Amino acid sequence: MAKVKLEDILNMLDIVVLKKQKSGSFSLIGNAPGWFKTDEPNKLLRKKEFTPEDYYPFLESFLVDAEWFWTNQPADRKRFRSAPWFEEDTNGNEYYLEASAVVLDGNELLLIERLGDAYREKALILQKAREKALELEYLYKSHKKLSKDAEELRDLYDVLKEELFRDLSRNY
Repeated sequence: MAKVKLEDILNMLDIVVLKKQKSGSFSLIGNAPGWFKTDEPNKLLRKKEFTPEDYYPFLESFLVDAEWFWTNQPADRKRFRSAPWFEEDTNGNEYYLEASAVVLDGNELLLIERLGDAYREKALILQKAREKALELEYLYKSHKKLSKDAEELRDLYDVLKEELFRDLSRNY
């Protein structure tokens, strides 16, 4: 039976594992998934150490928070996650990524995960839900305004009707 390697599983799950070095740069642990190797990060991988935020600018601010996480290692949190963000490959295809900071056996690790089609589908569903919620809010406000206008018209009608009856009763 073939031995299962953790590196192969991470590669299959589209997760890149980077170890933070004392210099502040990072080095690749294991093999990078195809999406990471086939784009510009391949140039960075030839270096023994590199700074991933040079390629993924989103990581610049995330790494500030990750540094706090690595330094303080809150007992109630084993993983610190970024918000998802999207990148574009050299062919113009968009893909979503999420970064995580973890500490394992004293090693400060940065995981970069390519979120799959399921994430994209969820994001589209959420976007449609937001749009529908905005439509409903607009309809609610329109209905509320129309109801108020209708009430004002009823009040005006009642006033005019009373005046008309008063004028008619005086004339007859």
